[in-house]
Amino acid sequence: MRWGTWASVAFAAMCGALLPSPASAQWQHVSEDDPFTKTTIHIVVAEHDHGMIGFRCDSSKAITALLVTTERLSRDEMRTLVRVPMKLLVAIDNADVISFAAMPSLTPDGVFLRFEADNAAIAAVVLTAAAARVRIGMAAEINGTLAYRVTVPTANLRSQLQKLINGCRLEPARKN
Repeated sequence: MRWGTWASVAFAAMCGALLPSPASAQWQHVSEDDPFTKTTIHIVVAEHDHGMIGFRCDSSKAITALLVTTERLSRDEMRTLVRVPMKLLVAIDNADVISFAAMPSLTPDGVFLRFEADNAAIAAVVLTAAAARVRIGMAAEINGTLAYRVTVPTANLRSQLQKLINGCRLEPARKN
């Protein structure tokens, strides 16, 4: 994971703070400067029902979409899972589902299953998500089968994502 140990700890703390209380569904923003890379990491996440979804980026514009489930897997199960093709699907309101190649891992505390997608196009998804009116959903597609769905209402999403958008200097794609 390129985000460093401190970011892992911050993210694990957010997972721990959010996952036990499924009714909250509040979007939260956390940021911290990384003295080693001279960047600022921004994370916006929310949990609901069976997991957590969110986005993270750094001030160099590296951006990731992530889905954390409440599924607990052994290290042996993880070794099997990483060999299977998978995608992270993102649904914003009633728009078409967007698909990204994804990698599974365990959360930094080694407890929960996490799917991450690193792709430059995720910046456009974040900008679209900031305008969402109803919900944001993410799901993992494992070997062609839809699994691990998490959908979160957009209450307070715009204000929290705006902090990430500003901090990572995300801009709409320019038209030629």
